[in-house]
Amino acid sequence: MIWESDPWKTELRKFSQSIEVIADEKIHYDEAPEEEGEADPFFELEKTLFLSAFIMRKLIENKKITNKVAGCSIPLDAFDSLPNRETVASQITNPLYDVQGRYDIENPQKIQCSAHDLAGEIIHSFGLAWMISEDGRVDGLYLCSYKNEKKRALLLPIGAYVRVLNRIADDEAVGMRVWKKPSGKYGTEIF
Repeated sequence: MIWESDPWKTELRKFSQSIEVIADEKIHYDEAPEEEGEADPFFELEKTLFLSAFIMRKLIENKKITNKVAGCSIPLDAFDSLPNRETVASQITNPLYDVQGRYDIENPQKIQCSAHDLAGEIIHSFGLAWMISEDGRVDGLYLCSYKNEKKRALLLPIGAYVRVLNRIADDEAVGMRVWKKPSGKYGTEIF
């Protein structure tokens, strides 16, 4: 349970800024850190991605953001699984998640994903691959959860993720309304 949300929202802002800085650097999969103790930019992005998704989900589940922001949706591209996809065993031995070998990258479908569901996809990701532009900047990432890995992968643009983090971090819930529904269950509205 999160009692006070401000420190967590401050962390989300820091993660958002960190993602923007790292994603804008020119980095490549085959580059190792130059100096002993230097952080691997892909590890830093991955760590920031997972921690921010966990915080985002906890803030939503603990009703620390308004219904309006909690209900926001993110437009994403989804890619159906290919019928002749690789086996899980061959995937485990592959150091990079092979999106093109498993999903129909040529035929994206537009979907809407809630912030809560996106956080779940990230937290429970089966596979993750960075989309890197020709100049070496990270533009987005392909991901899918264990639950959906046989169905589809998603493409999450870095800019869209940063906007979601900032929107949640900047949200100010000032009240809550609770009522009993005819079914006997309770409804809540955070405003």
